[in-house]
Amino acid sequence: MVCCVGCENKTTVNFQIKNDTTFQIDSLNIEPNQNPDKVTGLKPNQNLDYQIDMSHVPKTDGSYFLSFRMNDEQHLKRFGYYTNGWPISDLYELTIKADTILIKEIP
Repeated sequence: MVCCVGCENKTTVNFQIKNDTTFQIDSLNIEPNQNPDKVTGLKPNQNLDYQIDMSHVPKTDGSYFLSFRMNDEQHLKRFGYYTNGWPISDLYELTIKADTILIKEIP
């Protein structure tokens, strides 16, 4: 008989985010993040490893939603894809530039 106490079924997605600007980034969040403490900021030229727990996501299809404030403006971007509440890729590399956001999906 095998008994597993404290086992977790946790599904996560990793994001490597780089602020490739001369501006401070505030209130950065990636949905479907259910952790309100996960909102963060980035200094100019700073990198951040960011992880989302997907185990709470309903068994539906959807995309990720990046939001942040930079230079007193709100920025919003939908990207990527998950299916049946399960991530398609394990890692996304996001580079925030002054006028665009570069996204590289790594399966």
